[in-house]
Parts: sequence; C-alpha cells; structure tokens
Amino acid sequence: MANQNSKLRNKKQSAAVSKAERRDTGTDRERSGNASLSGMKRLGEAVFLIIFLLCVISLVSLGSHDINDPSWTQSRAADQTISSIHNLVGFVGAYVSDFLLFCFGLASYVLPLAVLYLAACVFLRKYTLRGIDFFTVGLSLLGFVLMFTSVCCLLSMLDLRPYGSYSAGGVFGAAIASWVSGAMGTVGASLLFILIFAIGLPFLTGISWTVIADKTGGIVCGIFDFISEVREK
Repeated sequence: MANQNSKLRNKKQSAAVSKAERRDTGTDRERSGNASLSGMKRLGEAVFLIIFLLCVISLVSLGSHDINDPSWTQSRAADQTISSIHNLVGFVGAYVSDFLLFCFGLASYVLPLAVLYLAACVFLRKYTLRGIDFFTVGLSLLGFVLMFTSVCCLLSMLDLRPYGSYSAGGVFGAAIASWVSGAMGTVGASLLFILIFAIGLPFLTGISWTVIADKTGGIVCGIFDFISEVREK
C-alpha cells in the first residue's frame, strides 16, 4: 500500500510539473507573438496601409475638386498639362473626384472614411477568425448601406447642385429619390428615407435610439434647469 501511495504521489507531482511547463510554454509563445507579428497579421497591416493611402488620396482629390479639370464628364483641351490641373492629385485625382461626385454627390466625402473604418476593423483586429461575430458584422454593413443610401436620396431631394450639373446626392441618390417620390410624393419619400436612416444607425453603431432619447432628454432638462436657476438669481 505504501508503494502504491508513493507511486500515486509521484504521478500527481509529475502531472503538476508538466502542467506548469505547458503554462510557461504558452506564456512564452504569447509574449513572442506580441513581440513579432504573424504572417497573416503582417499581410493584414500591409493591406490596411494600402487602403489608408487610397482613402487619403480620395479625400484630397475630393477636397481639391475643380469642375474645370478634365474628367469623366468634362472634356478639356488635349494639350492640357499636369501643371494646369487644379486638383492636388493631378489627373488621377480629377478623374476619381469627378467619378465619386457624379455617382454619390456630397455623400462621397463619407465613403472613404467608412471604408477606412471597416478596413481597420477587419485587418487590424486582435482576435482570431473564430472570434468574429459574422451576424453583427453583416448588420453593420447593412446599416452602413441603409444610412448611405438614405443620405444620398435626401441630399438629392434638396435639389442642391454645389458642383455644377451634379446632384447633391449623385446619380445614385437622384435615381432612387425620383422613383420613390413618384410613388409616394415628396413628403412620403422624405419620411421613408428618414426612417431608413433611423433603422440603419443602430445596425451600424449598436447604439439604441432609446439611449439617445434618454440622454437628449437629460441634456434638455439640464438646460431648462440651468435657465430657471439663472432667472431666480
């Protein structure tokens, strides 16, 4: 019996030592993983940097857009040189900004920022592929599509043309807005697009409208309380 008990003790001790060694090995691997990036993370950061550069180029080209530059919808002299281009990104920027503004209007300024945000969430994540909640990601993408579409349509219904002949919501927003307005009228279409925007916001951000209403009500009540206190003094 004594020999059997001693053998059991030795087995338990060896098992405890092996578990400790495994923990130490796992800790060392985590430390080394934090110190150096894996192959997929290196590739992900490289892709993110490329997308970041493309988004910056898009924003700069949109900000320096000039309707007199040669583009998809504007034909200019064939001998026009790069020095005569007003866009800060040259011919490429003139064509990119003209295409985006023609398609999406003023909502084009939001598009590069949204793409950059989605790229950061995908390529700079610190979790594994199994840890991704694809249902939540799908709802976020759907929310962005709903919000972006509604903004383009609402801008088109304002009948603003900040860039010459371009609609403020682009061809995309103008086409949908004209079709919906023909079926529901201007007021009905406006209410529908506002509803679509309201639905898309919690899908994209996860913020509840009840929370927004509570915080807004608290701010308004605080302002009225402050005004009443000032009047009493």
